[in-house]
Amino acid sequence: MIRPPLTFIKKHAALALFIFFTGLYLLTAGGHFYNQDGYFKYLTLDQIFNGAGPFHPRFFTPGLGGRMTTSFPPGTSIWMLPLYLAGKAVMALVLLWNPSATINPALFFSPFFVTFLNVFFSAGLCALFFTGVFRMGMPLRSSLGMALCLGLGTLVWPYSKFCYSEPQAALFLWTAFMSFYGLRTDAKIASSTATPPPRNDEEADHRKAAHEEVLSVRAQQNNLSHAVLWLCCAVLTKYETIFLWPAFAVYGFYSLKKSQPVGRARDLIFASVPPQLLTAGLLILWNYWRTGHGWTFGHYGGYLFSNLWGWGIAMAVLAGAVLYLWKRPAVSGIHWGIKLLAVAGMGFYLWAAPAGRGEVYAVLFAPGKSLFVFSPLLLLTAAGYPAFLKRFRAEALFTAALFFSYLLFLPPTLQSAAWQWGPRFFVSLIPFLFLPACVFFDGASESLIKRSLKIGVILLSFGVQILAVSVSYLDTFNYTSQRVSDDFNRPLVDFQIERKAVFPRMIEDWSYAPLTMQTAVLRSVLTGKNPPVPRETLAFKTNVKKPQNWKWDFWWVYLWHWPELSGRVRLTAIFLALLALISLARVLR
Repeated sequence: MIRPPLTFIKKHAALALFIFFTGLYLLTAGGHFYNQDGYFKYLTLDQIFNGAGPFHPRFFTPGLGGRMTTSFPPGTSIWMLPLYLAGKAVMALVLLWNPSATINPALFFSPFFVTFLNVFFSAGLCALFFTGVFRMGMPLRSSLGMALCLGLGTLVWPYSKFCYSEPQAALFLWTAFMSFYGLRTDAKIASSTATPPPRNDEEADHRKAAHEEVLSVRAQQNNLSHAVLWLCCAVLTKYETIFLWPAFAVYGFYSLKKSQPVGRARDLIFASVPPQLLTAGLLILWNYWRTGHGWTFGHYGGYLFSNLWGWGIAMAVLAGAVLYLWKRPAVSGIHWGIKLLAVAGMGFYLWAAPAGRGEVYAVLFAPGKSLFVFSPLLLLTAAGYPAFLKRFRAEALFTAALFFSYLLFLPPTLQSAAWQWGPRFFVSLIPFLFLPACVFFDGASESLIKRSLKIGVILLSFGVQILAVSVSYLDTFNYTSQRVSDDFNRPLVDFQIERKAVFPRMIEDWSYAPLTMQTAVLRSVLTGKNPPVPRETLAFKTNVKKPQNWKWDFWWVYLWHWPELSGRVRLTAIFLALLALISLARVLR
């Protein structure tokens, strides 16, 4: 039997992974909004589509002409457009087939389809993670195992249900990283490509050298321009990813220097200029449309200092990297001056706007916010990082730089919010944070104890994600608010009281932690004994004040008993389950 080429196997395995995770994530999706962030991004698209612009009375940010406008970048609303149009098309078909339908398709189908946005981004992230790890030299089965662990055992799965922008940013950042990594590998592959047959030996040598030169430069230009383009997409999706640009810039220049002479690397840098100019122009136009001036970055005005300072540090590090490549005596003093300025800027930033020791502790160790609590698989990262540093030194330092960039430079209040499931902002970095765990999946022989511990951590992390997707976090949040209200013996009448009374308990106290309360809600769903939660105590911040569901949080469960849709819903759920099972069997074969 002839074995197919490895590239063919890799492409088919990546496709099978994408289909499997798409089917699984669609089965476990909720089909509704869990927070105001996702709903406001959908509302922005709906308002623009209907000709009203990015304005709506429910928004919180004062905009042009005194109207309230969105505070989010345009990326997520743009990525929602295909699903939004699909919802419009289904709405038209429903009205065509059944003009007397009792449901209101205008209020149902478009937002329903849009809530599945992160299903496709999360599934794509898992498939691309497999191709990236395989490209870095991991065995095929080990790469498949890591991709399955990423999609089933980390925050990627729960966040496929929500309409937050982190899964989209994670996909763009990972793709940019693989493009930078390709600066070193693709040039070698291109240089080995066959050249046209020559007429004599001299012409053969000349044509071979010229052909290799063209292929190598073309591969470098493509990788560099693609990497910067994906980084720009990440910024269009989530402003805070700008804090990661210094790490990406240094890693990109390192890859260029390792693969090309300094002069050629300097010339290739110009390939990255058009995407950056285009992104800057789009953001300025977007801000001008919303507010009348183009320099409004970040979610709220209070974070303007943080964002501008982050831009300044990023540009200083970028300039230092350029001057490092441009080794001339005339600029050596400027080079070191910019280095010192960047270091001094970081120190002043930490002094003037520190993230705070409490925030660092929360992200690492707090029961209601720790990465290791919500994704126990990252314990393998902590244990395997020294070995990963020896094998992939540049990638290990790059991963650490990404982690500390977010840990130190993000405004503290963004991490102290308990309406988010776990440390939400770090979901953008999950594939990078999980990457050092590859040393446990490389196929090397392991002791029985080491293998047992690894399997135990994987199963524990898988159980945490099952708990996260099984019931609605809205029920958990409302139930926790009710518990705290009972402790105070008075209702929580506004968001500020909720923020001061509920959030600290959910983050610092195991008895109120999201995992503990989510388990209580799941137990209530299984037993059918639902605790009473009066409507006046429903959580304020989510801005989705619905009565508690107290049922399995899957869209097909909600629609199962609708007369017009029950038959189609059953068939769709069965089809998705079969699709996921067949794809998983294909992956494991």
